[in-house]
Amino acid sequence: MEGKEAKVKPSEEDFGAILISEIMYNPIKSAKSSESSSSPEVTTDDTEKKASGEWVEFLNPSGTDEVDVSGWFFSDEKNLMASSMFQFPSNTTIKPKERIVVAKNLTKFEIAYGENEGASNVVEDAELLFKLNNKGEKLLLLNAKKEIVHEVEYNDKAPWPIVFAGYSIELTSQKSDANDPFSWVSSLTFGGTPGRENSVELVNKLVNN
Repeated sequence: MEGKEAKVKPSEEDFGAILISEIMYNPIKSAKSSESSSSPEVTTDDTEKKASGEWVEFLNPSGTDEVDVSGWFFSDEKNLMASSMFQFPSNTTIKPKERIVVAKNLTKFEIAYGENEGASNVVEDAELLFKLNNKGEKLLLLNAKKEIVHEVEYNDKAPWPIVFAGYSIELTSQKSDANDPFSWVSSLTFGGTPGRENSVELVNKLVNN
């Protein structure tokens, strides 16, 4: 079955093993598009660098266990069980505390970030086949049995964070309820922090030290 008719349930074995930790659903598209954008302090050079396309980051919160996500699925609710679901390639593992990224357009993503800014952590040879909704939607990470490992239903209206084009939304803590809008903030860094520690986590560390 496809779309709304599809029924999935939380995985008893894998739920929470991998988290959806950052979402870039409204990227800057080009320098020209930024002229009408209200993004603060964004230059043309920044825009050209961070015209990354859409992407989603996944985090292994464990401090000890590597997770093999080969054959797992990522989808929005509308395309659930459809052929447009993203499937992680064979031999895809996420090490403890590691983050990996799934991109809509690998070429754009790699040009935008480079190896030192997350491109080395992007899943190669596979791209998102569906578009992330700028108004909000439910996103689901499923294991190979198509059981829910993690899910979030984000929105572009308060109390969800209001983000400028080119900024991601970040999960504030690995222990946060992903469906609580107060568990998410707009990235403090233009372009977000794909494959790297979220900007809000870095700030929290500085404040608490």
